[in-house]
Amino acid sequence: MTRTTRFLLPFTHKVEMHAIEAAVLLAASHQATLVSLSLISVPQVRGKAARLEHIQQSKDFLEAVQHKALRHQVPLECSEVFTGNVVQSMLVLVDQLECDGILLVLHGQSGSLLSAETIGQLMAMRSCPLHLIHLPSRESSWVSRLRLRFPHWWPRHQQRAGEQVQRQLAPEEWQVDQEVALSQYSGSPDLARTNSP
Repeated sequence: MTRTTRFLLPFTHKVEMHAIEAAVLLAASHQATLVSLSLISVPQVRGKAARLEHIQQSKDFLEAVQHKALRHQVPLECSEVFTGNVVQSMLVLVDQLECDGILLVLHGQSGSLLSAETIGQLMAMRSCPLHLIHLPSRESSWVSRLRLRFPHWWPRHQQRAGEQVQRQLAPEEWQVDQEVALSQYSGSPDLARTNSP
């Protein structure tokens, strides 16, 4: 009997559907089981508890992963852990849950589902296989901002800008365009029947 590949998808903050879907699709492409792990940070100070918003985000994350996995028919296991040390807990659980590696999602230079700091710590330790998913940066580059600001400098973007202007015609202009189009085809038999008394 062959063993199925298992990927650990850790989460600490910010439910991002693009990141979740990318992880689910990666698991689907490898015919792997996705093990979603929500790590809720508990302060190590005595008398302090986990924040309610972190608990709610954890529930939202697990529900979102379950929805995406069901949609793409990916086997899924869900876990939720309260911990004082996120990185250490992840490294222990990757072995306990018999995972073949950890999925990490990056949006440009920033982390997604995990903080960039946590991702950096995992990469520095290199204690288990890490699978990086690079998604486009959420922030537009200075070149794309220039292209939007000065579309006439780039011919391809000038054409797109013209198309956008055409799509944003006022309702009065739509009526004029429709009348022009109808007058061009006024000799057609279909229009003659509908226009006749």
